Amino acid sequence: AKGNNGIFVESQYGTASTASLGYRIIGNVVRGMRQGIADNGAGSTLISGNLIMDCERGVALNYTFGESFPGIDCLIADNLIMNCRTRSGRSNSGVGLYGTSDSASDLTGLRFRSNTVKGCEGRSIYLGAGTNDIAGAEIVGNRILDGQLTGMFLESSAGGQFTDLRIVDNVIVNVGLSNTASDDGGIRFNSANVVGITITGNRVVTPNGTAIVKVGAETITGGGVIAHNQFSTANLVTPIDSSVLIYGNTSLASSTTVTGSRGSNAALASLITGLAALGLVVDSS
Repeated sequence: AKGNNGIFVESQYGTASTASLGYRIIGNVVRGMRQGIADNGAGSTLISGNLIMDCERGVALNYTFGESFPGIDCLIADNLIMNCRTRSGRSNSGVGLYGTSDSASDLTGLRFRSNTVKGCEGRSIYLGAGTNDIAGAEIVGNRILDGQLTGMFLESSAGGQFTDLRIVDNVIVNVGLSNTASDDGGIRFNSANVVGITITGNRVVTPNGTAIVKVGAETITGGGVIAHNQFSTANLVTPIDSSVLIYGNTSLASSTTVTGSRGSNAALASLITGLAALGLVVDSS
């Protein structure tokens, strides 16, 4: 890496300090840094429309001290993050929240929307709850492609929990490529306390690992729904409370094979039949 941070913001801490609010980080290109864009505790940050390549961490929200609030009312949207690689021995990710505040407040208003994370050597999206709860976080409409480890990795490391978590309309394709048993699959809850959850409309294609996996003794409780997702492998969420509704999840059909001669239109007929079998077209020919 050529340096530590491509773009860095933080909130000062102390009796006479004033919180830093409302940074707008828009339309930048960052390449080859340890952290492409780092927010160490500023509030209401907008990180949008950036191209981040070949960094160790693409976008990093870091809890560093005292009452800093990394990720509070933060919107990370429409960024393209590519080829995150480990260089200094730290865990890496495309987009990551590394711990929450030790203040009396929960972290609220964190939103990951419509980002593309491609070719990440580590976890493509990582959320780590520290001593405080992460309340109402949204991971919506993102595309996660060709990751070596888990597509989305959520864990509680110091007693915090996730409440009213929404994971909706994401596409997760070809993750877990390294086939690391403890860190593969689509969406992984790793010793994560979850109270209230919505997982709907996601498409998860995982050549290794499970589409959704819950590891550890903690449970997913407090109601919610896991519904209308498409998975290439089994949907496994354990342990889970009966208050969470699970329905309408389907397995993705395998790829169709096109046969026959192109010259005689047999290949075209085979393609139409295969697309109809997948539900992508209606064959009225």
